[in-house]
Amino acid sequence: VGVPFSVYPQHYKRDSAGKVYSGGNEPGSIYFDDSVPWEGYFVDYIRALGDIAPWGNLSFHATSEGARIEFNESRWDAAVQDVGSGINDVAVSDFWVKQNTANLAIFSYQIYEESVYLFVPRPSLEDDAGFIESALGIFKPFHISLWLALLAVVVGMAWLNMLLFYLAPAEEEATTEEQKAARVGLLEHMRRSSMQLLTGGPDVDSDTPAQSLANVGWAIFVLITLTAYTANLAAFLVVPSEPSLTIASMSAAVELQVTICTYAPLNETTFQRFPNAKLHLLTEEEVAYNYSASY
Repeated sequence: VGVPFSVYPQHYKRDSAGKVYSGGNEPGSIYFDDSVPWEGYFVDYIRALGDIAPWGNLSFHATSEGARIEFNESRWDAAVQDVGSGINDVAVSDFWVKQNTANLAIFSYQIYEESVYLFVPRPSLEDDAGFIESALGIFKPFHISLWLALLAVVVGMAWLNMLLFYLAPAEEEATTEEQKAARVGLLEHMRRSSMQLLTGGPDVDSDTPAQSLANVGWAIFVLITLTAYTANLAAFLVVPSEPSLTIASMSAAVELQVTICTYAPLNETTFQRFPNAKLHLLTEEEVAYNYSASY
């Protein structure tokens, strides 16, 4: 039975002090010493199968030197190579079934399946907006199309007021501010309509029934607009925005051509599925010692 490496708790050995051996597979190490027994749940599993199957005496061995040289990136691939070349009858571990190793030996039915995840950095939640961007935040409650619609309504209301003032019964002398404003023209009516909308104080003075009806409609419109704006503004100020992931899938990472760290034994499978991926291969030593770097 071939064993690729000493890994706790799958299959491991203990040193003279009784501690789990986690060193390398250099010649002369405990890994190659067949007098030191193997332990672990995979070893127990194979021995339990040997008790009910006509396998005879089971012996556990390290991978051959030739297999380690040929598959120096993966001890697990080296163990499969020893089975394919007939050096060992079987190999025990949690192997990944890959195309290159599937051509070397026959794998048993999987004991479990392991998922592969893509980890991406999460954007910072800090607000990096400048003064101008923060100041423009008061316009966020309404979409730009709605702001343009409000501007059109203000212009329309100014035209309507000017028309109603001109159609009102003429007096010998303009004594009220409204009558004076009617003589000023459209710009003055736009200013008055804009201030009424921004302050929430529509005009209440009317000289004719038509003006009264227009003022009532304008007051209702101002009330609805200010209420909707206040509610939306409160939502923008109170509800925190959730951070969105910049990369949502492997395909997106490949399209952006970011460097993707991948475990070396999975490189061939990953490259076959994503041929345009920009991969950085992590060796077994880098993975074993929690390797991390910025690329």
